[in-house]
Amino acid sequence: MKNHKLLYLCTLLLAVAASSCHKKGNAPAPLQVIEAVSDSLQKAPTQAPASSIIFPATFGEWSSLEVPVNIRLTSPKSLSCSGRATLVKGREIYISLRIFGMEVGQLYASEDSIFVVDKFHKYCIAESIARLGASTGLTLADLQGYLLGRPERAVPEGIGGIEVLYDWNPATQELGAVGFTRDGVPVAGIEYGDIEKTSAGPTAASVALAAVSGKSEVAVKLDYSLTRAKWNSIGDSIKFRRPGADYKRISLIKLAESL
Repeated sequence: MKNHKLLYLCTLLLAVAASSCHKKGNAPAPLQVIEAVSDSLQKAPTQAPASSIIFPATFGEWSSLEVPVNIRLTSPKSLSCSGRATLVKGREIYISLRIFGMEVGQLYASEDSIFVVDKFHKYCIAESIARLGASTGLTLADLQGYLLGRPERAVPEGIGGIEVLYDWNPATQELGAVGFTRDGVPVAGIEYGDIEKTSAGPTAASVALAAVSGKSEVAVKLDYSLTRAKWNSIGDSIKFRRPGADYKRISLIKLAESL
């Protein structure tokens, strides 16, 4: 699988979610993004536990978003690709990756399923939202909120022995970082870049996500072109064609382990 770069890139968001709440023995020393998040939380005068966080109701006042995005894998390999992200709040996420105008990769999530598709090599991953939700406590709407730096609620604590800490500034209503620990050891993190004012409210221009998987850190960064974003412009469902029998299915867990 080492040549399936597009599949790696699309899968990182799922690999981070799947690996962050699965206990795999003692975690290694925190690396790169997770270490940066830990430092940010230690220095933040406004850090707070999840149980005390109440996000503004305005964070949920959007219905859809279409925005160009650059996805960059930073660990354990270095790869990048550009595309377009489409989010329908609480219902769907679709990320299309293109080269020279041709779609070569897809990540699609609905309320019941997630698909990662490498159209060039004809490989795909299909997972149940319910299964991933059971391991992380996150719904599709939660995932969308954290991808934009404007979540509607704190991450549920206690799943898999995970504790969650936020760098949340109630005065500016900006989220700087979210750290996840198990037995006091950092195992995952989310770090946000500049928060930009948009027609639909404050949104993170970039977000870096990482989780410990085995002995490595799996990390990916998303950079949004918010000046080219279209808010609340979608009424119907996103048209996504599920991969046919000519696609080879790959297990998410096996791919995460191979990373």
